[in-house]
Amino acid sequence: MSRLMENSEEGMKITNSGFQFLLQDSSSQVWTVLLQYLRLAEQQDMDVVEVLNFMFQLVSLQLGRPYSTEALTRNQRKMLAELCSFGLLYQDSVGAP
Repeated sequence: MSRLMENSEEGMKITNSGFQFLLQDSSSQVWTVLLQYLRLAEQQDMDVVEVLNFMFQLVSLQLGRPYSTEALTRNQRKMLAELCSFGLLYQDSVGAP
């Protein structure tokens, strides 16, 4: 997923890989982002088992139902914030940590 955009004299520009990514169906795009996230998590010395476990927990949750974030670990809270910033999750600001 790297190098989807590049810096040029005119500013940021989408690359051929970026166009190919945009042409994928949304499910493929989500899987591409999540797989890249796992790679980056490993590079940041995050526990990949914890990352995968949290992802599996997230996909088993019921859509539209609120869930508490109080019991989440520091890494899980970080992941939650990052996945929200990617637009993959929604977190109500009222219940935000």
